[in-house]
Amino acid sequence: MHNIMDIVHYSKYAWVDGTGVVTKDRQFPLILNKKRVFVTDDYGTAKFIAIKTLQNFIKEEKKSRGKIVKCLSTGKIFNSIKEAVASTGITAAKLKASLEYQIQ
Repeated sequence: MHNIMDIVHYSKYAWVDGTGVVTKDRQFPLILNKKRVFVTDDYGTAKFIAIKTLQNFIKEEKKSRGKIVKCLSTGKIFNSIKEAVASTGITAAKLKASLEYQIQ
């Protein structure tokens, strides 16, 4: 599975590891012309832009340090153990020991 990242100021395009720049709607890779691609920015300006310049606009997703908790019976996903404890009302120790919750 490839990592897909948004490009700031170029919302119609995405950066895909292993492929380069693709259109968001159809995942079609753009053709390189001397290490540049022809794109349209969010303001409607069409231009050639260097791949290295475009890479500076990639919006990296920040990884959270918390564990993701998934309730197997309901399918609900919590972004942290703390959020799961607050929502369910059970203690963290019982949450970790329970077979109903999967911690990743």
